[in-house]
Amino acid sequence: MINTGHFVLLHRLRIKLRLLRNMLTSTSFIMMHISNVMTSTKDKLTICAEVTGDKQALNNRLDRVQDLMTSLRDGEKKVEATHVQGEKTLPQTARQGQAHINGELESVSVTQDYETLATRLGETQQNLTHSIQALQAYDGSCIKDLELKFTLPEKQAQVEKYKALQNDVHTRQGQFDDLKNMASQDLIGKLRNHALEHETYQENFSECSEWLGTSLQRLQELVAEKDQGATRIHYTVECGEKLYPSTASEGPDIIHQELRGLREHWEQGCDVLSETQCKLDTTLLQWYSYDENFDQFRKWFLDTEIKLREDTDLKATLSDKKAQLQNHRLCRSYIKTLYLDNM
Repeated sequence: MINTGHFVLLHRLRIKLRLLRNMLTSTSFIMMHISNVMTSTKDKLTICAEVTGDKQALNNRLDRVQDLMTSLRDGEKKVEATHVQGEKTLPQTARQGQAHINGELESVSVTQDYETLATRLGETQQNLTHSIQALQAYDGSCIKDLELKFTLPEKQAQVEKYKALQNDVHTRQGQFDDLKNMASQDLIGKLRNHALEHETYQENFSECSEWLGTSLQRLQELVAEKDQGATRIHYTVECGEKLYPSTASEGPDIIHQELRGLREHWEQGCDVLSETQCKLDTTLLQWYSYDENFDQFRKWFLDTEIKLREDTDLKATLSDKKAQLQNHRLCRSYIKTLYLDNM
């Protein structure tokens, strides 16, 4: 009888333990999934928040935002499922555990974060929609004069209008060529000045590096001779002190003052030597660091210049031109960011 009761009790405990383990696993999985969904949605929204670019890029971002809103609604269902699961777990948990579960459920609901993210998604969707509408209105205004006409006089007037515009362009072609030549000459002059300035910098850099190396070498030679000088000072002091017994009453004082002055002069020279060596070592390290950073910057500058040069070809369509302009704006923003970071 006792064994049977023990077996039944043990079986009930196993069932209850399995139930609690499943609840815990399910709740933990849902909590982790919600956290990942929120983080991933925030990262993707940051990428889609840009409202510049052509119509295709804006439509792509709008589609991504709509997908994110659907995903966020799925996350809300996960939050509700977590609450249900947590409430089922409360009756099987002690008071301290119930307080802990309630605290987790309140944090899992992430009401404020969810509302903030939902608001950001709505605002981004609205901004992208307005940008697409504005772009469509702009494109429409550009081709408004090219719409088909109803009557022959209107079509003939349209032909004459564009003929006049074409003749005006041909008439001013010489002015355009002069302006182009002036811009080219100005650009060549600027590039020539840049080359001369860089050449001057390279010459000064080489001279300064050579001077630093020579000065450091001389200083190292003086440091190597320092021990020899210390031996001479010590020997001179010994020779002077041996003269004390064989010198008149005022003679030892004079010799002592001379030796003291010699020691002070020697100590001052050693201090200057050590200080100069420390300064030169520091300057040399700073110079090497600057040289390395300059090489890295020059490599980055050449790569950026090549990319910009490759992207200067004239485009055929409005969307291609807008995409080209957007690429240049992004590159300019990146360059300004690097400049501010290194100020």
